[in-house]
Amino acid sequence: MLAEKHVVHFKNTFTADFTKRKEGTNVQFLKIATALDPRFKNLKCLPKSERNEVWSLLSEVLKEQQSKVETTEPKPPKKKINLLLLASDSDDENEHASVCSALDRYRAEPIISMDDKYDMSKTRVAFMMCVTTRRRGAEKDIEIMNKWFDKYQFETPSEQCIDPNGQVTLEKFRDQINQSKDEISCCLIALMSHGRSHGLIQGKDGDTVDLDDIFALFNNIQCPKLQEKPKIFIIQACRGGEQDIKQCLEADCTYNLIAIRRLPTASDYYIVYSTQKGYISLRNTEKGSRMIEAMDEVFSEQGMKWHIGDLFTKVSMQQNCIKSMFKVTLRKMLLEKSESQ
Repeated sequence: MLAEKHVVHFKNTFTADFTKRKEGTNVQFLKIATALDPRFKNLKCLPKSERNEVWSLLSEVLKEQQSKVETTEPKPPKKKINLLLLASDSDDENEHASVCSALDRYRAEPIISMDDKYDMSKTRVAFMMCVTTRRRGAEKDIEIMNKWFDKYQFETPSEQCIDPNGQVTLEKFRDQINQSKDEISCCLIALMSHGRSHGLIQGKDGDTVDLDDIFALFNNIQCPKLQEKPKIFIIQACRGGEQDIKQCLEADCTYNLIAIRRLPTASDYYIVYSTQKGYISLRNTEKGSRMIEAMDEVFSEQGMKWHIGDLFTKVSMQQNCIKSMFKVTLRKMLLEKSESQ
């Protein structure tokens, strides 16, 4: 009888606490976040009657974001919506139709199984480019990235690319991967510099490189050695001039307008941008870039026991960290260790 009273008391206390927490939670945001996670996009955690409502809400959010971008930046020719790298093949200029098309394609993609993981037991390779000129605090970013390269056993076959002039290319690194006799488990590329609108990143002298061209170097055709292997890109650079918090010491941004080009079809990509499209990316002159600092905080606390998507979601929730943006075509869970290790 006493045990039953304790059980009843626990249930009542738990329910009351859960209800209180729910009252202060943005439930709509959580539903959208669940839909955008390839592991849970079937929305089985929700009643069937609520699932279509979530997709309708997500569609409206995407349309609203697209409209905001079009009102703040001149519209390049043949601009296309891009959701999780699943851009429409149509040249239709109706962006609302493109949003629906991208959502339909995303929903049709297979769900990532919680039990299906990338094999991380083989060689891991990494490349880092960082511009320190006119970017005070960038040396701290280099220190942090090198620390995590070492901790998680990433080899760096190419020398670090610090303050590069002219066009920043990674063909040499890509060729080293393709010619390697070792089996590669994972590739990580960190690019940290000033950025411009529409996917451009700068070298020390101000010349720009289109990030789409960099991503394309490692797709299934250009880099067959990385077929079905996770390719992680960490982009620390501005993507426009808007701010979403008031205090900012410096920003990694300059401005330019060019036509947007669609990312080539690719798989097994995880791309992390330090900020949303149209916004600046913050950097402290002593502590370094805010996203890199937040990565250090979260990774130090959690290690790599979480799926990479959960880790970077946690990073984007850190204090004074402008909300990051992710583009994902991973087909499996990506953890630091696989069960075979």
